[in-house]
Amino acid sequence: MEQAANCLGYKDYRFPRVMLAKLPCGGVISQHTDRMASYFIHKIHVPLITNPQTVFHVGAQQRNLSVGEIVEVNNKRIHAVENNGEQDRVHLIFECYNLDDYGKN
Repeated sequence: MEQAANCLGYKDYRFPRVMLAKLPCGGVISQHTDRMASYFIHKIHVPLITNPQTVFHVGAQQRNLSVGEIVEVNNKRIHAVENNGEQDRVHLIFECYNLDDYGKN
């Protein structure tokens, strides 16, 4: 998580939400945008368990995410996932923001 914050150039960062998301084999997350998405908060996915038949869609792009890859997902755009493989997919998903973007009191 710190590596992702550093890649974003953040010096004083916070992680307001951290979760593990499991999508069972054969599972689908329908097209959606995340409610209450912020322009200051970055949504980061790190696949921990996946398979080549899991496809992540963001806008018109689709791709398979590799284990350990750090991927920022624009959750303000329509996105979806389908796991057509025989293995569950598990991602570490966390939000990250730079405190400087909000101002310090």
